[in-house]
Amino acid sequence: MSNVFHAGELAVQTRAGVTAMAARVGRSIMPLIPPGFQAFLAGQSYAVVAAAQLDGRMRVTFLTGAPGFLSVPDSQHLKLAAALPLGFEPLIPRGNVAVLVINLASRERIRINGHLQSSDADSLTLEVAEVYGNCPKYIQARRPGSRTAPAVVATAVLGPVQQTLSLTQQALIRACDTFFIATSALGRADVSHRGGPPGFVQLYGNRHLSIADYPGNTMFNTLGNLAVNPQVSLLVPDFRDGRTLHLRGTAEVVWISPETRTVEIELTEVTEQNGTLPVHWIFLSSSPSNPAPVAALLEVRSTGEVCR
Repeated sequence: MSNVFHAGELAVQTRAGVTAMAARVGRSIMPLIPPGFQAFLAGQSYAVVAAAQLDGRMRVTFLTGAPGFLSVPDSQHLKLAAALPLGFEPLIPRGNVAVLVINLASRERIRINGHLQSSDADSLTLEVAEVYGNCPKYIQARRPGSRTAPAVVATAVLGPVQQTLSLTQQALIRACDTFFIATSALGRADVSHRGGPPGFVQLYGNRHLSIADYPGNTMFNTLGNLAVNPQVSLLVPDFRDGRTLHLRGTAEVVWISPETRTVEIELTEVTEQNGTLPVHWIFLSSSPSNPAPVAALLEVRSTGEVCR
């Protein structure tokens, strides 16, 4: 397992003083999809997908469909019976792709990273490189008001590009309790969940975000990527009306101590997409791992990565 982590991940683990624990946790990373994971995948109706574009940056979106739209032709391939919406192409041939399959209601999630093998108007096929499960920490439990999630239509394009957040978008950020972050470095792509009480994402002005990390289990996939490549893409869902906010920018990890750090993001691109998700999600419960809301607003927290 000596090549499970790249140089950026190892550097962050070393600085945080968690190399031994990360090495143990890293043994959970597999190069194939095991049978138990296949059953989970078959029952899901949405996934978060991040794909490298020709400029090397990641674009991240939701893909949805009826249960079964995710299938495993064999243990080394994942097929998604959904096309990326316009605005997310072109993809680099055999480019990096990261998939987070998450069930918000049950707080279960699986991460599958690899390379795009083929894509057409109706599907994507991923050649698997890394597969691993994540713990349920910081996931706010909710489910779609409709039991079935409609597929995202390929004609649902991104809106006009902005450089700053509008007042409505700022309000969405301040109320956010869930978002997804996509990064890539050294030929590896990743997309990860982030969650916390409203206020865990702090907004300064109309283009700067500050995210204080929570304790995870030390692999530091996202922060390790940022140590090598500061380009970052965020996906912020609006669970009220099904739209999504797509943010791109550059990130810096600010270290307060070996145990405490924040991710500071300067936005360079802001876009919206309507109709990405089912509307009227039903909130079930906050994560029991969340810190108190006041602490989320006033304190800097520490983190590992995979339990995110």
